[in-house]
Amino acid sequence: MPSTTSACPERVLIVVDRAFDPGLAEHRQALGVVDGRNVHIVTAAAPVAGERWIIDLTARERAARERLRSWERVVGRHARSTAVDVGDEHLASAVADARGALRPDRVVVVAADGPHATRRGGRWAGVARALGLAGTGAQRGSPA
Repeated sequence: MPSTTSACPERVLIVVDRAFDPGLAEHRQALGVVDGRNVHIVTAAAPVAGERWIIDLTARERAARERLRSWERVVGRHARSTAVDVGDEHLASAVADARGALRPDRVVVVAADGPHATRRGGRWAGVARALGLAGTGAQRGSPA
């Protein structure tokens, strides 16, 4: 006799640093893991163009929300549920905070400079370390 209870859908955390672009293969690939899943999209409240001596928190928040809206529109068509969050200005901290609060089954990092960005260092290196990727690529399931 078939079970009448269904397993809880997988939770996926997608970390982005730019607006969704259907022309980029890594953006389209990220959509491959969202079907029927509960998806949470996070971006950092990163510095914006024009900041020099004064940090413009309002502009950072606005730019981050615009990035998230572009992803939410597309992911929302495929996912069971979608939520978005603006995280810390440091992407590694934003990822660590989101992982701790959400306990995702899978984390997908979509980097502007491609899946090998973690190998070259820079801001994505901290994200790779936070996820235990050690420069191996753009996605990984969370440890149990």
